[in-house]
Amino acid sequence: MVRGAGSPVGTLRGAAALAAAALAVPGLAAAEGLSAYLQPGYTNEQTEQTDQTGRRTRYERDTLVQNYVLGLDEALFQNLTLALGGSFRDTTSWYSGALAAQGKIDQRAANLFSRLTLATQDLSAGIGYDRRADVATATPTLNNETIAGYASWRPFELPDLDLRVSHGRTFDALRVLEDQTVTTANFNGRYDFRPMEVRYTLFWTDNLDALRAVPWIRSPRSRTMTHSGGVPTSTRTPRWMRGPR
Repeated sequence: MVRGAGSPVGTLRGAAALAAAALAVPGLAAAEGLSAYLQPGYTNEQTEQTDQTGRRTRYERDTLVQNYVLGLDEALFQNLTLALGGSFRDTTSWYSGALAAQGKIDQRAANLFSRLTLATQDLSAGIGYDRRADVATATPTLNNETIAGYASWRPFELPDLDLRVSHGRTFDALRVLEDQTVTTANFNGRYDFRPMEVRYTLFWTDNLDALRAVPWIRSPRSRTMTHSGGVPTSTRTPRWMRGPR
């Protein structure tokens, strides 16, 4: 097995150097709200087969996995929190032996995220952004972007209301494998009063698949809206009779 540049040993040395450099950053481990996760790993797999004639064939695979996560949580105000972070995962495999042609396969995934969260006694809300990129040998980079938000209102003696929305897009750089956009909204309302409980749910989705469209025959967009509700009975004591939380 080759031990030069681009080999498992050479790459593993580079990963170890990167991990040591990250841990050597002044204050990284002690910084308030800052977290780091480093996990490089190495696997060697050897397979040997013997056929009916007694001939042996051997196959070997070396896999190096590098997994790094960095996060930051910061309280901007008493009820407002900001979270930022990212992760990187790289999987490199080297193949050799009679059962497979010698070669190398790389798979990488990088993810960035941000969250802004507000939390009070009756109201909580938040908005977030995620971006992920997946790269594999001989294939276009696949990207995914998502923006999502939510709001929840739970006042005393009034209906509980929840709203969640998201807008996500998955696409490759050349727009030849995938180009899809999905938008969703979900609303839930609940009001508890003796001896019943009123519930209502609305779910809406919009799916745009640009690569599956056929002019004048098939639309690239589909929309769905679902309403549901109910009035279940309950024998438990309603919230307004149990006093403040």
